[in-house]
Amino acid sequence: MKQFLALLLALPMAASADYIDTTGPTGHYYQYAGFTTATSEYKGGGDVDSYGDLIYVNRDGTNLDVYQVTLLDSDGDGVLEPDQHPLNIGPNECPNEECSSTTGNQGPMEQRILTYVTTYSVPELDYPTVGEIYAAADRVYFLGEDQGDIYEYVFATDVTSKVVDSAYFNLSHLGYDDVNGKWYASREWPRAVYSWDGSSWQFEFEYASLAGGHMDGMEVITDPCTGTPYVYVSDMTSDYIGQWKYDSTTSSWVEENLFTYVGTYGYVEGMGFGALGHIWVTTGFSNSGTLYELGGGKLSCYLPKLCPEEPGTRTMGFYKNHSCVVDMVLPIIIADEEINDVEDAIAIIKDRGDHWSRLLSQLMVTKLNVAVFRIGCCSMEQLVFEGEETVNKVITAAEELLAEPGATKDELSAMQELLDIINNSNTDVALPDNMMEACPPQPKGKSKN
Repeated sequence: MKQFLALLLALPMAASADYIDTTGPTGHYYQYAGFTTATSEYKGGGDVDSYGDLIYVNRDGTNLDVYQVTLLDSDGDGVLEPDQHPLNIGPNECPNEECSSTTGNQGPMEQRILTYVTTYSVPELDYPTVGEIYAAADRVYFLGEDQGDIYEYVFATDVTSKVVDSAYFNLSHLGYDDVNGKWYASREWPRAVYSWDGSSWQFEFEYASLAGGHMDGMEVITDPCTGTPYVYVSDMTSDYIGQWKYDSTTSSWVEENLFTYVGTYGYVEGMGFGALGHIWVTTGFSNSGTLYELGGGKLSCYLPKLCPEEPGTRTMGFYKNHSCVVDMVLPIIIADEEINDVEDAIAIIKDRGDHWSRLLSQLMVTKLNVAVFRIGCCSMEQLVFEGEETVNKVITAAEELLAEPGATKDELSAMQELLDIINNSNTDVALPDNMMEACPPQPKGKSKN
């Protein structure tokens, strides 16, 4: 299987949305859960980060509290939909079709439950709100009381050690670029972001006031569709999140989007990405102490989403014989063409002519699987074999190969085979309930819908 991944990684990735010179908001995001110390198991605190379904909060400079977030199918449609929101208009804003949600997205928010798990005693933690956390599977990193230094606390050994030893440098927020293996940090005033070059903190960029007093949130999140690491920034009391990226062609930083929403649970005193594919924010000690969740809208186009617990797929044979299912998820954009008619979609699947057409056929099946089973952010490891590349990344590589005039038969065949493996990987997983109801199986001997 590794030869397919080698092919995938060798192909250039598509550029992200065009840069903008922001003079106002370019997209939306929304509030979801809000857990207070008065109405939930949340104990309060400042700095926050998340890994998997766990959220870590620096409660008081010594106690690191751990919580688990559970999403319920409270609308009863058989699908967990973390982005669903009554106001959500995200799918209309996404620059990349594969990055958009295919759930319909607009509807009642599904219920979240926050469960307190445990507390670690970490005396080296800084005062909450000025010593941000970065969470990993078996440890957390954090800005310590020695300004500019990064510490590591390992859960299993209960040992804290310094991993970045810096000269005094006033920093409050922390993030990690997992594409380039680089630490980023920022300070409250001026609104400045820095990176660690192995020996000292280097200035990267400043951003203009977002009318929130001072900077109080930063996170680095990789776009799963393009592989682009973005730095997200927020002021303390305003309802904006700025999205920044480094443009290697001009050797400069650009603000690609400015996201906005209406209403707020309170201040930003810590910001971290993870659980439910959303950003989690703490209010520090204001609002009686609140932990709240942000996502959806155009912001969701750039955030890694959940891979279902049981990621499903279907083969081209299934979709050829189940036009009702195909019709429920159209339109599909493929090879720069929007397919709105179910007969046109099935014609692409049936076209097994040259190598280009065969790849297009398998790609249509993969795109249908993403639309039906929401597997776009599932990694190869979660589906069939070792590898961190997501289905969305494979789709992007396949699209680029189809658009490449010089693509060889071997390259087209290798990509086609990779998609075929994906499409055949989990065919025993049931269809979503809404599709089972709308497209029931036909009795044997009768034509299929």
